[in-house]
Amino acid sequence: MSTQSSRSDNSNKSYGEASWGRACNCGRSTIKLKAWTDDNPGRRFYKCDVHGFVSWVDVEKQCSWQKMCLLEARDEIRRLKSLIQTTSSGVNKEEDNQNLEPGNQKIEEEKKKLEGEKVKLEGEKVKLEAEKKKFEDLKKRLEDEAKVSKEREKLLRQFIGISWGGFIVAIAIIITILK
Repeated sequence: MSTQSSRSDNSNKSYGEASWGRACNCGRSTIKLKAWTDDNPGRRFYKCDVHGFVSWVDVEKQCSWQKMCLLEARDEIRRLKSLIQTTSSGVNKEEDNQNLEPGNQKIEEEKKKLEGEKVKLEGEKVKLEAEKKKFEDLKKRLEDEAKVSKEREKLLRQFIGISWGGFIVAIAIIITILK
């Protein structure tokens, strides 16, 4: 089953029909939607929640003039919605600007105060970064010293082991000679 619609509309109020349609091949009920693609504008179809597109409500496609009229109407509706949205947001901005003018001075004072705090915090940040670098250098030096100590300890253990081995051999030779 291929999906025929990338955009659909759930409202079937203008048809006066129930929004539930025929059952899908899987047995689940379907809902009736309206496709608004360029290929099938305004064409109603059944959709399963699991499988998507099931089938068209109407058997035949629209004529080309019907299709063009629906596409033009869809585009006009979208353009008008966009115009209404931009107009209403512009009106709201003008109202907001008129309401905010008395508070602008307080906002500017708060802004200056926050900028001062920002500069202070940036200075503290620089100091903390310098301390961090100093501690990282100290950590590196300590790690290097720890490596050197471990190597010295290893050599010392080898020396003690070899010395004990030599001592035991020397004692064995002396005991052998004395017998």
